[in-house]
Amino acid sequence: LALASVKTLRLFRNNVGKCMFRCRKCKTWAICHRCGHSEQTALAYGLCIGSSDTIGYESITITQEMVGTKIAQFVALEIKTPIGQGSPEQKHFINTVIAAGGKAAFTNSEQGALEVFKK
Repeated sequence: LALASVKTLRLFRNNVGKCMFRCRKCKTWAICHRCGHSEQTALAYGLCIGSSDTIGYESITITQEMVGTKIAQFVALEIKTPIGQGSPEQKHFINTVIAAGGKAAFTNSEQGALEVFKK
């Protein structure tokens, strides 16, 4: 991967979703209509709704009064197919990261992802 050439970058896969556990009473996997038991347990996973496919940080050096101090800048990349579009929640997440000083973007190629780190 071309992103591996960015030595100060550390990225993690961030799957986001929800899965259901079995009904405790009749042991079905989906929402339980068979026994009428309403105590379903869902497990949400991932950073948050709308969070990017790939998250991590880029280690950077600050200038002026903090010369030589390294910080980790939050990074979020939402990977899409060439015709893919982001959901409103994904767009909000990307905009929030950028507004807070992080690097974030939608991309559909490695070259597009590298452009984020040239800024």
